[in-house]
Amino acid sequence: MDAHSDGRNSAGASPVFIPVIQPTARGASGASSLSQSTKPTSHFRRPEERPFTRAERDRVTLLFGGLSMRHESLLLAALRGLGYRVALIPTPCKADFQAGKEYGNNGQCNPTYFTVGSLVNYLKKLRDEAGVPVERIQEDYVFVTAGACGPCRFGMYESEYRLALQNSGFGGFRVLLFQQEGGLNQSTSDDGFEINAHFALSFLNAVFIGDLLNEVARNPGARIVSKPSPKPAHTGWPWSSTVM
Repeated sequence: MDAHSDGRNSAGASPVFIPVIQPTARGASGASSLSQSTKPTSHFRRPEERPFTRAERDRVTLLFGGLSMRHESLLLAALRGLGYRVALIPTPCKADFQAGKEYGNNGQCNPTYFTVGSLVNYLKKLRDEAGVPVERIQEDYVFVTAGACGPCRFGMYESEYRLALQNSGFGGFRVLLFQQEGGLNQSTSDDGFEINAHFALSFLNAVFIGDLLNEVARNPGARIVSKPSPKPAHTGWPWSSTVM
């Protein structure tokens, strides 16, 4: 790198120089000598998406899914109560799993394959069966999901959703993310999807109540109602009926 250069590329990011060992021509002894050169490499940057603004809230539909039936019904009601247009992607099936593997990367967990495949197939039905142009789908729908930081796969699912959407012909489809890291102040004044205390309480209440309903539904004993047996009459001393 030139000593007088500031070391930045056109995107504004500082390039990283990785040494590359390249063989040169063989000498008289037949042995090849090695020379060291450097090639600039740029780190991965999160792609910039067109934001979902407050002015779009009345016409843009938030899509989500991948949860249990009870959780989805409660979250649907909670988000509608907050003033959003909301729709559920269909419950995933085997065809969705296969679509997720086709358009996504290897190494994802099964829930991600099912969910991203269900999203892709839902958008395909809008395009192929309902006749909605891709540009209109990109304008009128966004996908909402949870995210996290860190090296685990969960921290990479946001980019995996975008990759599958790009590979299936829906590049540029917006993916909205909410996560614990930002706390209760993850929104600006113009954000269409507000992540604040009101949203957090509505979301958590729906999740907790959904958990309780699932526990009750999975416990067969909770649905059995029987009359208590009458208390037996006292017949004498508990250790013996014989008088010594």
